[in-house]
Amino acid sequence: MPDIAVIGGGPVGSWTAFRLAKMGHRVTVLEKRPGIGEKHCCTGIISQECAAKYDISPHLIFRQVNSARIISPSGLSLGVKRPETQACIVNRQAFDRALAVKAQSQGVEYLLNTGAEDISFKPNGIQIKVEVQGKVGYLSAQAAVLATGFNAPLIKRLGFGQPDYLVAGVQA
Repeated sequence: MPDIAVIGGGPVGSWTAFRLAKMGHRVTVLEKRPGIGEKHCCTGIISQECAAKYDISPHLIFRQVNSARIISPSGLSLGVKRPETQACIVNRQAFDRALAVKAQSQGVEYLLNTGAEDISFKPNGIQIKVEVQGKVGYLSAQAAVLATGFNAPLIKRLGFGQPDYLVAGVQA
């Protein structure tokens, strides 16, 4: 039984799993897709601060940018430019895979094709109902981290509701 189950193998899930494993926890990541980095709902634009803080390998960066054009719904636009790099456009698939490899280097186990359907609380931890290729199973852990992304059904099922516009994180 892992100490912590991380639900979602994207950048947040893999980075969290890496950090928890580095602190000595046994961590398992549950990812519903057959591979890491397969489908994305957001771009590969990250801040320069993020690229530096998380030591993003230069080979994952397509381009560094220092300007943007912001276009309002009415069609008016505003250009902004700074002399220094503000953001990096990364190869999102390779970025996701690199973070998973980093987590695995700390002993994190990845269960692919494993969707988390529900979580119930037990006296000694939690039980996660999972679906693996159409079959239902259960995984026990001491705790879970939900790194499922913005619109995951599990978030609603657990009572966290549906965010209106933007969510940086939810914790309970």
